[in-house]
Amino acid sequence: MANFSFKSKAGALPGKPIKTNQDAYIVHTNFAGHKDKFFFGVCDGHGLYGHLASNFIKTHLPSNYFQRKFSLISIENLELQYKDLPNEESQHIKEALTTAFLKTNRELFNSTIDVNFSGSTTVTVLLFNTRLWCANVGDSRAIIGKFKNNSWVPLALSRDHKPDLPKEKERILASGGRVDTFRDPYGNQVGPYRVWLKDENVPGLAMSRSLGDGVAASAGCIPEPGICKGNYF
Repeated sequence: MANFSFKSKAGALPGKPIKTNQDAYIVHTNFAGHKDKFFFGVCDGHGLYGHLASNFIKTHLPSNYFQRKFSLISIENLELQYKDLPNEESQHIKEALTTAFLKTNRELFNSTIDVNFSGSTTVTVLLFNTRLWCANVGDSRAIIGKFKNNSWVPLALSRDHKPDLPKEKERILASGGRVDTFRDPYGNQVGPYRVWLKDENVPGLAMSRSLGDGVAASAGCIPEPGICKGNYF
C-alpha cells in the first residue's frame, strides 16, 4: 500500500507579507491504469504569472507523457516486451519524458499566459514497479530517503540546473547570453549566478533550464529535462 502527502507554503518578500503561492504539485496513482505505476511532481513558478505557468504544467505534462508513451508502445505490453531489455526500456521512457516536457513547453508558449518573464521549474518522479525515473528542469530537487544503519539518509535524485555549471554556461554563452550575479553599486558580486542577455540586465534567471521564460530562452535557457534512472527499493 502506497502512502503519500504534500504540503506547500507561499514564500515571502520584504514589505509584502502576503505572496501568491506559485507552487503546484502533481500526483497520479494508478498511472496509465496500473496500480504499480505512480507519477509525482512539483512545479515552482516564478515571475508575475508563475502561478499560472506552474498550474498549466501540472495539467498538461502528465497527459503529454501518457499520450507519448502510447504513441511509442502500449504501456500494457511494456514490461512484457522489454522484460530482458532494460536498456531499451529505459531509453523508451527517457524519450517519452523528454518529449512530454518539450511539448508542454510549446503548449505553454502557445497559451494565453504571458511567459516572457515568467515560468516554472518542474521536477517529476515516475515509479514503475521497483524502478524509478526522475526528470527535472530548474532547481527544484527530488530526494529519496533510504533507511541505513538505523537512520534515514537523503539521496538526491535530480541535479539542480545552475547557470555556472560548465556545460550549462557553455550553452548559454554560445547562445549569446551572459552568466553573472547581481552587482552592487560598487561592482561587487551579490547572490547566485544568473542568466542575462548579453547587453541587458534582464531577465536575471537563477537557473539554466525551465519551462516558459521566453527572454531567458533567447539567451540559452532550455526546457529539456535532465533524467536519471535507478533501482532504489
